[in-house]
Amino acid sequence: MTEDRAQIRLKVYDGSRQPFSERQEVLLRVHNGQTTQSFTKTLNTKSLNEGEVVLNVDFFDNFADNYTVLVSADGYRDAGFFPVRVARRTPQNVSLMLIPSKPALQFEPWDVIARSPAPIAKFLSLSSISGNPQDDYNENVESRPRQLACLLNLVTTMSQIFLANGTPLEYFRGIEWDTLAEDRFFGYAVPALISEIKDAVAKKLFAPELDPSFFHGDATSSFKEIRFGEANVQLTFHEKTTKRIGKDTCIRVEPDIDYYKDLGAHAILEVIQNHITNSLTDPIQVYVLRWMVGKQFGLPEFEPPYKVVE
Repeated sequence: MTEDRAQIRLKVYDGSRQPFSERQEVLLRVHNGQTTQSFTKTLNTKSLNEGEVVLNVDFFDNFADNYTVLVSADGYRDAGFFPVRVARRTPQNVSLMLIPSKPALQFEPWDVIARSPAPIAKFLSLSSISGNPQDDYNENVESRPRQLACLLNLVTTMSQIFLANGTPLEYFRGIEWDTLAEDRFFGYAVPALISEIKDAVAKKLFAPELDPSFFHGDATSSFKEIRFGEANVQLTFHEKTTKRIGKDTCIRVEPDIDYYKDLGAHAILEVIQNHITNSLTDPIQVYVLRWMVGKQFGLPEFEPPYKVVE
């Protein structure tokens, strides 16, 4: 590799988190941080090695090394990532996920979830409506798949946020199943979770929202993860609403995931857009964004117990 060149190792995946292997021509567009003019290339995915292609790009040793990488294909949603900051001697990895334009959800059976070492089954068993968590899960698979996908996104993500003492999941004692939505859910957690999140603010893992009631009704406090550009978890607390669960007096908590880290972008591009179009944050888009950002930052594999298929 010459002094004025760098490498990007691009790997394209499908909605099942496997290397993209469909016989499909994929349009690749790459541009550096000082131009919007793209280098374009058509990839034949069958010729790729495990969905991977190595790109040789210019190295500038300045802001122009922040590349944008985009892929698109007929019948699939576009995917991209920015910034992909290249270095002279270290190849930069970027993983993108192409999902069908009209995606479907394929959920893992309950017995598979129950055998998994991940704490998802235990969490889903909180506040069981029927007394049988498997029946509750199967009912939501059939009647509210997108709402269940949102819940699984949030549960999986919270299980990978390590606070000073455990993860946010460990503080929950109940779920309000009737509040399940495509962009959030409500539950009950012990108040110690607030202290843990405030400690995470001091460590610059979360940041407080200045006026939480503006977006969240009677919210008393709200904190958003700030590690990434997209798909950060937000925990909003409604401390005036409490519930006794077992030996614990719990407060109401509203977890959600926003597309954008920046509050202005969130308000203009997500909240206002959703209001105008009478739509909600798409749990499938959240799934894609969180998976890609996790790959980019070397997080544990984001593996909610479902896949996105045609």
